[in-house]
Amino acid sequence: MRYVIYNPLSCNGKGNDIKNKFLDEYKSKFDDLVPVNGLTLKQDEFRNKLNDEDEIILIGGDGTINVFLNKYLRNDIKNKIFLYGGGSGNDFSKDIGTPPYTLVEITKYLKNCPYVIVKGGKRYFLNNVGFGIDGKVCYTAEELKKKKKKFNYTAIAAKLLLLLRKKVAVVRVDGKRYVYKNVILAASMNGKYYGGGMKNAPDQDRLSDELTLVVLHARSNLHAMFRFPKMIKGEHYKYKKIVAIHKGKSIDVTFNKPEYIQVDGEVLGKYTHYKAIKEINNVK
Repeated sequence: MRYVIYNPLSCNGKGNDIKNKFLDEYKSKFDDLVPVNGLTLKQDEFRNKLNDEDEIILIGGDGTINVFLNKYLRNDIKNKIFLYGGGSGNDFSKDIGTPPYTLVEITKYLKNCPYVIVKGGKRYFLNNVGFGIDGKVCYTAEELKKKKKKFNYTAIAAKLLLLLRKKVAVVRVDGKRYVYKNVILAASMNGKYYGGGMKNAPDQDRLSDELTLVVLHARSNLHAMFRFPKMIKGEHYKYKKIVAIHKGKSIDVTFNKPEYIQVDGEVLGKYTHYKAIKEINNVK
């Protein structure tokens, strides 16, 4: 069987339309497609009826993959997983070079996803975990969504950069300690992109055994605001006075005051610490 898991609310409420588009395109190729509403999916019941030869097709974007990943923990994934990308956030698809509305196997990427520990809770992430302005931007966007107001992530970030109260960050990468003042963000990247296409870690390989930590720190908020757009194209690495890059299997970040933490665009709350860990299962 091929189970097609979709979220009706994905892609700004167009999840059903994308699911139907997939079924129309592939029903002549596969005669065993079974649509499953991800919102009503019961984890244990679904897992129990899966056979090893069954395949799972996810319909949606980064959020859909993240929810599936955390329901079916990395080491428990025994079936082949495919993606038919069509969400509003597609940093993952862009990273692996897959155009929208294309069916591609992603099993090896899910098997090798890292996890973050925040206040004792463990959560797998697909693209990144961020501490600072990116968390604040995601929080602001969520509040605007609740009020059904239109927004632009770049415009939100530009406004917040002028008002942001910068933090002191103590960072440990594979045990080596660093201290940064005037920190604007500290993001641990599993892929190259986040925030809808911002190339924050241009040389990151999601199949490697390391994460890339990007720390943006600057005395002047205005200076940071002018440099921030360079991150969209991945040209910020050359500004070594305000951008620090570290690679490692274990990344520990502590701020001197609470700040918003986002995981693949979802805000977990305001905290002072997170630890991101990358392990490899050598899955082919």
